[in-house]
Amino acid sequence: WSTAFFIVAVAYFIGLLPCWRRLQLMMARKTTLLLYGLLGGIAIVLTIAVLVVFLLQQNIWDSRQKDFTNKVYVAKMVLKNAVSSVKSTAVIATQNAEFVQFIEKKNIEGITRYAKVMYESNRSIRRLVFLDKDGVGVALYPYGTFDEPSYASREYFQKVKATRQPYVTDVFQSRVDTVGRYVISIAVPV
Repeated sequence: WSTAFFIVAVAYFIGLLPCWRRLQLMMARKTTLLLYGLLGGIAIVLTIAVLVVFLLQQNIWDSRQKDFTNKVYVAKMVLKNAVSSVKSTAVIATQNAEFVQFIEKKNIEGITRYAKVMYESNRSIRRLVFLDKDGVGVALYPYGTFDEPSYASREYFQKVKATRQPYVTDVFQSRVDTVGRYVISIAVPV
């Protein structure tokens, strides 16, 4: 906006240049001084308008930048809390002896019963995948089919197997569905 106002002001004065000399010759000295004052006043008003618009534009950009920064911060906190919540849910489940036995014995009914409780108690969980010690899929919740028979090549499986500690991946694009959702996987050893 400020650039547009500046261009209008310059165009206004440039437009008056060709007829300025004729006006000066036709008018009396008093009228010429009055015209100078009038044009000077217009120039001052246009300059002030350009400055005001420039300052308003700066404030709008600053406001948008602050708004964007706040939204990014809130999104970061929501994601951090969701990851922490899911990780806690998974770690607590692995401390249940009966649940661990169901996984070791590949008891799908028992795993599904516990998975249902985990899934329904935490809104951040979208899918639970249970693997054996070799990375082969044992059970899924909610029900579905395994897209791959083995998850042993996945980074999250390899990290958990090597460290025996929970592992949280970076955001990546899921290969599970055709939508290509971006997900975070949280792997917890049993």
